[in-house]
Amino acid sequence: MQQFILMREKNGIMFGEEFDNVYGFENGIAVARLNNGKFVYVNDDFKIISPELEMAFPAGSNKYFPVQKDKKIYIADRNFNILSKAPEHMVFISDYGYVFAFSDKKLNGKSFDVFDVNGKYILSANIIAFSNEKLVRFYDGNGAKFLNQETGEIYGSEGEYSSAEHFTGNLTCVGLGLDENGEHIFGFINDKNERIGEVYECAFVADENLRAIYVPNTRGDHGKFYLIDEHDNISAKGFARLGLFSDGLAKFECRKDRWTFTDKKGVRFKEDYDSVSSFHNGFAKVKNANSIDFIDKNGVSLLKISKFVQKLENDPIEFLNMPSEFFEDFELISKLYECVIEKLNLELFEAQTENRKQQIKNQIETIKEKFEELNRKNKQKS
Repeated sequence: MQQFILMREKNGIMFGEEFDNVYGFENGIAVARLNNGKFVYVNDDFKIISPELEMAFPAGSNKYFPVQKDKKIYIADRNFNILSKAPEHMVFISDYGYVFAFSDKKLNGKSFDVFDVNGKYILSANIIAFSNEKLVRFYDGNGAKFLNQETGEIYGSEGEYSSAEHFTGNLTCVGLGLDENGEHIFGFINDKNERIGEVYECAFVADENLRAIYVPNTRGDHGKFYLIDEHDNISAKGFARLGLFSDGLAKFECRKDRWTFTDKKGVRFKEDYDSVSSFHNGFAKVKNANSIDFIDKNGVSLLKISKFVQKLENDPIEFLNMPSEFFEDFELISKLYECVIEKLNLELFEAQTENRKQQIKNQIETIKEKFEELNRKNKQKS
């Protein structure tokens, strides 16, 4: 069996320990295989810090992780204390100390079981979904509930919440059953399970700290959605149909079958379209008749930018001839600059003659000077 010595220099001292293999180094802990075939954990000085195990898994930054001993899987903590035997179909251990497993069908016939790391049974559910880092949403046949992993509390008594969305920020919308007319009603709770606001016939969390509620029209025709912020201020403008906010903007139907975007203050785009997507990474796709375009968060068409990028791909020196309005967006300029320099460096590498190499070097230098000038102007503005 091949052996090797891992060495690490620290403060001028060399540390070494013989292992067959070392892997999974992260946050000061790695797994090492010993010469006898057993596994241990080592620290960043390659000193053994755990008992010998039949199998060990990279711990990473996790507070709890599985280990194998006596042909069984156990749950250990970062001090390598064995806490409990792991469930047979374990799939995940959270840093809050909860173990999620596929049900072995012995507990209430549900699809998932939840235990704590000490082996105590917590709950069973048909569906489990992480609502945010702290809260787990689940359905157990009696409606929706939440497990607060931080406190151990379970939000929602039997049948209290007929449905629930995931949390956005510290808010979620929950179904509250039916009213006296048999209509579904909804409300909001925060991450402490406190009710926020009134009961509505339709509602959703539009963005962090921003609720969207449906207000029926007293005349009996279609009502509108209004936005309520964290200070309970309600928007003056209503929306017939409204989407979720993404990148600070939400799509809404501004007139029949025409869509545009609004910010959280109700300021809308000038243009409207047959259909739109939500914004993602600063861009949205919009469609009119048979034409498709992409717009930025200012509503500016990106087709001309796309065409200009194509010109840059063919001739990077076109960077110097960029339209003046592009220079107002320094983030865009920076991205284009990086692409141009990368392309020119590739051309420099592939150049066959000294004349061509010098020509490319001159182009790189000229473009760098232009970019540095734009960078100085941008810093002066900010």
